[in-house]
Amino acid sequence: MQIDIIGVPIDLGADRRGVDMGPSAIRYAHLQSKLEDLGYTVQDEGNVEVAIAEMCKITDAKMKYIDCIIPMSRRIAGAVATSVQAKNFPLVLGGDHSLSIGSVRGAARNRKIGVIWIDAHADFNTAETTPSGNIHGMSLAILAGQGDKSLVQLWDESIPVIDPSKIQRIVRALQTHRFVHQHPQTERLHAGYHPNRIVIAEHRVYRAAQVRPQSCQRFERRRVGPKSAEPKIAGEHA
Repeated sequence: MQIDIIGVPIDLGADRRGVDMGPSAIRYAHLQSKLEDLGYTVQDEGNVEVAIAEMCKITDAKMKYIDCIIPMSRRIAGAVATSVQAKNFPLVLGGDHSLSIGSVRGAARNRKIGVIWIDAHADFNTAETTPSGNIHGMSLAILAGQGDKSLVQLWDESIPVIDPSKIQRIVRALQTHRFVHQHPQTERLHAGYHPNRIVIAEHRVYRAAQVRPQSCQRFERRRVGPKSAEPKIAGEHA
């Protein structure tokens, strides 16, 4: 099997800068040679063109840098789709998970796939629920067909890109209670959209299993180390 390395040096999806260095850092750690040592053929396709923040403007405070993220997402989707069409394995390097709006879309072109989403948070905000306007906190919602139409449908592809019932989320904290009164629509999306496929535990994920959110207290007995050593959760991912 050939692995195609595709770099996406983007940090437009969040307020903190610097994750655009992710592809370079991973390459510097001898990614290609280590994959080749495992017997794979590896082709580094370089980086997808991504504008830096200084080249972009925030035209919508609830969808920061959307005018630059849309064309970047299209380029990523095209690069990944080309790799898949060639029957290769696209390995996308980044640091800002807004890039998944394009990478998952490219992998799903002309076929149905599932997604295992491993993150500290749900990444299921929309422009109506985001407290920050950071698009990296909306990625999974967009792929599931929720949110701004310009990101939900980049071309003429059918939506949603991913059937929500085919999404498995493994997250640290899913704080749906924060939205119950202010955003009942989001509470429905978080807690009721596909409740059997949400795996959550406070502070730490222990194992992948299909459980209902209200059943997560079961995981409390599986903690490693004293409870006092657990980090505090600052809040839901923006």
